[in-house]
Amino acid sequence: MKKIKLPKNQEEARKKLIDIENKIGVIIKIERGYALVEVYKKPVKTMIIKSAPTPKFDLTLENRDENARITLALQSLLSNAGWLFLVQVFEENQNLLQKMIIDKEDQDGKPITELQADEARFKYKYLKELMAKPDYYLKKLQPHTDQIDELDPYHQKP
Repeated sequence: MKKIKLPKNQEEARKKLIDIENKIGVIIKIERGYALVEVYKKPVKTMIIKSAPTPKFDLTLENRDENARITLALQSLLSNAGWLFLVQVFEENQNLLQKMIIDKEDQDGKPITELQADEARFKYKYLKELMAKPDYYLKKLQPHTDQIDELDPYHQKP
């Protein structure tokens, strides 16, 4: 806590209070020309951690070599222990959300509103889509066969 003397002029005092709140801390109490201020703690310096550069992919999905590279990366991801752990966590979260939606109660047994149930449905759907993303892109990257099946039932293949 810090006690700061305020100017006698009301306009100057108002400006000083605004300046205090913006730079020093939160005003707790004002009395007899002084402001009692809870001083902000010094901000923690942000530490920048440099990591290995992330691979860049051609997201147009038109380059066959790039598609093969992406396919290998996704197949590697699907068998990675970290991804398998995340899928397990996502499935557990889905089970909790499903129970919450059906029972209309949160984890503590308190009733939830319809808005909260809608949010839980949205989260459930999002988790489902998130878990399916690698498979979605693997299917999308599969080479397409432009061969059209013969629809004539009497056509005989050579």
